[in-house]
Amino acid sequence: MVNDELLMNHWREIKLKSLGDFFGGGTPSTMDVACWNGNIDWLVPSDISNYSGNFISRTKQKISEVGLKKSSAKLLPIGTVCMSSRATIGDCVISNIPITTNQGFINIICNHKILNLFLLYWIRQNTRYILKYVAGTTFNEIGKSFFKKLKINLPPKPEQTVIATILSKVDEA
Repeated sequence: MVNDELLMNHWREIKLKSLGDFFGGGTPSTMDVACWNGNIDWLVPSDISNYSGNFISRTKQKISEVGLKKSSAKLLPIGTVCMSSRATIGDCVISNIPITTNQGFINIICNHKILNLFLLYWIRQNTRYILKYVAGTTFNEIGKSFFKKLKINLPPKPEQTVIATILSKVDEA
């Protein structure tokens, strides 16, 4: 039997901000028809609130190049972790396509320190921890600046891969 204390000795507690680049989203004007029905996938929290998968390959709504340029939405690369930050805080997926989101998301492009699938599982397992830092009058929300200050116990990358692989196999079963 492995001693949990020995196993955890090589894990490091660090702030999320050191694990990648963080982006919000945006909504093009709904009054400007030129902004909509294009070919750019646009994710909203309701797309993933009852979604059971880890990866997303399409969205219900799409914006156009005009919509992308006229809003604060950003085109995010494949592999981005998209976490809802309003109302249903902590729902998350990894993009299998270039994607944009509305402002109800914190989007993380992971760097070399963390596996995106490990981060997805960490978010899902630590929703209570994240919820301690929400605020809001109309609806609960965690801001990107607060989220980036949260701490994570991070194992070395090979161990992240093993953990994420095991959790994925459990999900598949």
